[in-house]
Amino acid sequence: MPTMVQLILGLAAVSFVVGLPLTACVRAAGRRLGDLDSAGAAGHDKRLRAVPNNGGVAIFATIAGLLLAGLLAAWTLDTGTWSRIAPALSVYVEGIRSVTAPTLVLL
Repeated sequence: MPTMVQLILGLAAVSFVVGLPLTACVRAAGRRLGDLDSAGAAGHDKRLRAVPNNGGVAIFATIAGLLLAGLLAAWTLDTGTWSRIAPALSVYVEGIRSVTAPTLVLL
């Protein structure tokens, strides 16, 4: 049975696996759409390469998607299932369910 540390490390790995390709896709879309960093303020000498500035969209989508997936799992799986697959997390399921509304407002 996984411990809380293992669950957190697993979530970090899943975040990386989801976020990295999503960032690459959003970056490529930014280049195709011409959504690049601006030249800056008047008098600012900017001699850098054109860089897409929409990577934050991918980071937000990764965080929001995994958060929504966690909320969905908390509401769809019963307590018995949680205690079998992640006993360290099963004690927090009711608390996760109780903060669903503020979490959705945050998103």
